[in-house]
Amino acid sequence: MVRFALMMLLALSVVNVATAQDRNAQKGQQTAEEAKEKAAKAEAEREALRAQMKAEKEALQKERKEQSSKLKAKSKKKDDNGDNGDNR
Repeated sequence: MVRFALMMLLALSVVNVATAQDRNAQKGQQTAEEAKEKAAKAEAEREALRAQMKAEKEALQKERKEQSSKLKAKSKKKDDNGDNGDNR
């Protein structure tokens, strides 16, 4: 009877350990999936920020180019009129 009780206790302990390991494995898998999702979200945010920064950079370059063109046109117009800007 004592042997039977010890065998039952041992069997229950083995089952308990096995289920605990399974739970830990599932928890670890969930944690890994959450980490992957978090990394994917962070990557998407970085890509969105890169796209926004690229658009802003292109807009600034376009604005500078337009200003440069205006200044060149103004300078050319003064040269064509013979006006060097010293007429006061």
